[in-house]
Amino acid sequence: MPGVTAVTRRTVLGGIAAGAAAAAAAAHAVAGPQPLTVRQLSERGWFVGDGGYNNLVLVGDHGLVLCDAPPSYGTRLTAALRQISDLPVTHLLYSHEHVDHIAGAGAITPRPEIIASEATAVQLRRRADPARPVPTRTVRNHEVVTLQGMPVEIVTGPPAHCIDTTYIRVPGEGLLMAVDLIYPGWMPYKNLGDSIDLPGVVEAHETMLAMDWRTLVAGHVDRTGTREDVEVSLELYRDLAESAQRQYAALSFPQYLAATPSPLTSWERHELYETELVKRMVADVRPRWINRLKGVDTYLADNCWAMLETLVVQGAPKFGARR
Repeated sequence: MPGVTAVTRRTVLGGIAAGAAAAAAAAHAVAGPQPLTVRQLSERGWFVGDGGYNNLVLVGDHGLVLCDAPPSYGTRLTAALRQISDLPVTHLLYSHEHVDHIAGAGAITPRPEIIASEATAVQLRRRADPARPVPTRTVRNHEVVTLQGMPVEIVTGPPAHCIDTTYIRVPGEGLLMAVDLIYPGWMPYKNLGDSIDLPGVVEAHETMLAMDWRTLVAGHVDRTGTREDVEVSLELYRDLAESAQRQYAALSFPQYLAATPSPLTSWERHELYETELVKRMVADVRPRWINRLKGVDTYLADNCWAMLETLVVQGAPKFGARR
């Protein structure tokens, strides 16, 4: 089904402050990239981030266990790790195969042992990308591995954000890393995180809530997450799904065609139909979230379209199926 265009999204939300964004980018270029944020989460667990991306570092007995290596960090990663410990990186865990989270891996020397799910390893062999070295060790389904004296539980699940979902839990530290599923305190990135399976994303929320943890490293935004953040995100998905169902019930495509005569073909007019449904969803959903999450006016229209599309292509997400 055709998507809502960039022009449409600007119309829905009233425009984008391009001048302000350009000024901010220019100021950033003059000042240069800021050092990464480094914050201790538990006895052995550390948060590293640049405001847009974040990841988990674990301090082991004789080395560091790095979970993801976003390329946006560049050479700042080495300085951040030295703030944590002088120990070398001996293990690297991939959350998934996407470039924006792991393409800093190829620059790590000496090369650590790289661990990932079997599905991620298959994808990376296909990509043949030197920036994303192929894992040297794979895990399947549910496995507890001991890394530098720490038990780390790696759980793999069905497609959600990408081809599979990897949950990295450190039970002794109360930590969970699960990436591109939750955006703590924020409206999700456009098209609900560009996820390939939104029913799977809902299932992933409920899988996370069934696990024992205190602090979530979610891969994006400027802070860690809590169990409440996962609950709030799940509430948002439910609200979007229910609003999409209401808009489809209130205005079918044949009704739209009959009510809006046009010389355009029905194929072209489907774009306009979707635009109308997105406008109605934004008007419905926005008042409930504008004061609860950041970035609502930036990402809500795209996320409404993603949920509308999901209902047609994959079917409505099922809520409460695993709890």
